[in-house]
Amino acid sequence: MLRNDDAEDASAVEMKALSAAVDATCARLDKWSAGYTEWLFVRKAEAYFGTWLTRTKVVSLDDLGVYDARDRGLITLDEVRQLTNLDILVRGRDSTAPDEPDTVLAVEVSSTVDYEDVDRARDRAALLVRVGLRTRPAVAGHEISDGAQRFADEHGVLVKIVPASELPR
Repeated sequence: MLRNDDAEDASAVEMKALSAAVDATCARLDKWSAGYTEWLFVRKAEAYFGTWLTRTKVVSLDDLGVYDARDRGLITLDEVRQLTNLDILVRGRDSTAPDEPDTVLAVEVSSTVDYEDVDRARDRAALLVRVGLRTRPAVAGHEISDGAQRFADEHGVLVKIVPASELPR
């Protein structure tokens, strides 16, 4: 029979193992949720970004001529690598300037949009402008921190928030 101290030690070890298992499960769910959020914004790009663009299309860096721009020396290989980390590129007609050439949205997606997401969208959109594309930075997610919203407003970064409660089931 276990003494009381031994039983408490065994329970503490079991609780620690259970806590680690719960933490690992939560981390996997967070990764899944982030991937699902990104997938949803790609799949429903026209619905979510149609406020700003008409005739929307999710495009690739190759579609935009980014690799050719690298070959011409407009951007570096490291900058192309930064652009490959953009979550979504959406091209379409700017609804406020339909006579202008197509506009590209450089979109960073996060369940909870923070300052870093806004800053990355801004920096990566600037790279696309250097390539010669009419580009606007954007962030999308389920919620946004107050500081990130202020930063986005101050720097002209478009914000699309779709609360998790409004997601298609």
